[in-house]
Amino acid sequence: MTLGLIAATDSAWWLIALALFVYGVGVGFATAQVTNVVLVDVPAESAGQGSGIRPAARELGSALGIAVLTTLFLSTLNSGLRDRLADLGIEEDEAAGVADAAREAMTSGLAICGYVCAALLVPALAATVFVAPRDAEPSRPGEAKGREPAPR
Repeated sequence: MTLGLIAATDSAWWLIALALFVYGVGVGFATAQVTNVVLVDVPAESAGQGSGIRPAARELGSALGIAVLTTLFLSTLNSGLRDRLADLGIEEDEAAGVADAAREAMTSGLAICGYVCAALLVPALAATVFVAPRDAEPSRPGEAKGREPAPR
């Protein structure tokens, strides 16, 4: 969301870099916690499957997210550029002012993508409220947490 708020054609590079740095630190902290939250309910005998499914789901989500956001960005860039060129009265054959119009359209697309990303993170953050901590029961090797030991 911060990137969407500060994105402008005259934004300082360091301000954008600072927003991306804070975002990167947040993603780093969240990724470590997601691993713990996802794997805590996986029985010990299925730990290999659980630890393999988590990165696969993360990669799939990343790929789909990049595809959706890139489509949104390029669609906004295309329509924004055409609108700004038409407002300037420039025919498609002419190139004068295209660079400035393209920069403004790109900035607008970046801001929209920033808002969409923030909107998508809100439900994810809200979902963390419903993650209930499990009781930390010590278990013997081969036993799943919260289950009665098998008769021997």
